[in-house]
Amino acid sequence: MNDQPVDPVSVLRDAIDAALPPLQLADDNADDNPAAADIEAALSTFARSVSPVLDQLAAMATAEPGGSVDAALKQLRRAFNHRGTGTISPTCRWQMQRAQIALNRHSQR
Repeated sequence: MNDQPVDPVSVLRDAIDAALPPLQLADDNADDNPAAADIEAALSTFARSVSPVLDQLAAMATAEPGGSVDAALKQLRRAFNHRGTGTISPTCRWQMQRAQIALNRHSQR
């Protein structure tokens, strides 16, 4: 058993890094997109991966409004809002990439 503390920003960064490749296949119309199930699976995996540290990330965002974690979480909310009902917009990928950029600013501090 690993007693090392988990870095919530690293967990979030890793989850974004894992979700982005399948999102490269995103299409506006999931019915015409053979990879739609893979994309949904990637987003579900992302959500499960981040879930254990979400409270810590929210606390970090609250402690530093407008900071890198706050900016990343806002972009991720937008990304998931672009999932739509049965469609996955390329905007979802773009928002996740912006979240990744925000987290890169966090690691440069």
